[in-house]
Amino acid sequence: MSYKINIGKGDNGFTDFCGRRVKKTSDAILLMSKLDELSAMLGVIRAKCKNLDKDFYKIQKDISLICGNIAGYVDNKEIEKIITEIEKKIKENSDINLNKFVFFGDKLIPAEINLLRAKTRICEIFAWKIKKKVSAVYLNRLSDFLFITAIQFEKISR
Repeated sequence: MSYKINIGKGDNGFTDFCGRRVKKTSDAILLMSKLDELSAMLGVIRAKCKNLDKDFYKIQKDISLICGNIAGYVDNKEIEKIITEIEKKIKENSDINLNKFVFFGDKLIPAEINLLRAKTRICEIFAWKIKKKVSAVYLNRLSDFLFITAIQFEKISR
């Protein structure tokens, strides 16, 4: 695969998206930038915590599918498959007994995972805004999975 950088092509506030020029401030472009940020943060956490490497690498791959869905290159059926996969992970790990609101910050990794969860919710809102329901549903489930993971790591590290 080759990639050629076009310097200055976006200096007027437009970018290429799905074969056409669109404003960089469009909701779809904002969502793509937030998904890019999520993937980058997942990479940072993977580098810090090898226990999360496998799951978070898979999520990075899933986010690339979500980006493809937003751009119209990945159909909804493929996203529905990853929704089923993450729902299975949630069910496997959802035996959590919480009797108070959780404030993360005592340990770095759970706090960073919770930050990812909060950013995922923003992505979900943008997906709903641009009417990409199946991507929004995946992002909702991802938020749940990240919350559960943060709770588990908070308990492990205490």
